[in-house]
Amino acid sequence: MITDNIRSIGKFRYEAGKSLFCWLNRRSQRRSYTWEEFRRMQKEYPLASPKIYVSVYGS
Repeated sequence: MITDNIRSIGKFRYEAGKSLFCWLNRRSQRRSYTWEEFRRMQKEYPLASPKIYVSVYGS
């Protein structure tokens, strides 16, 4: 990831979480998770956080 890209990466991570929530709720005919349960599950099993590999500002 590049330092100037942090906002876009954060939005991507948020959208990936929303997508995961939808896919987990497709597993059965009734809802598997509520948003609150999903957030609790994410605290225990968090999505990977972005890391800065290239600094456009120099270091």
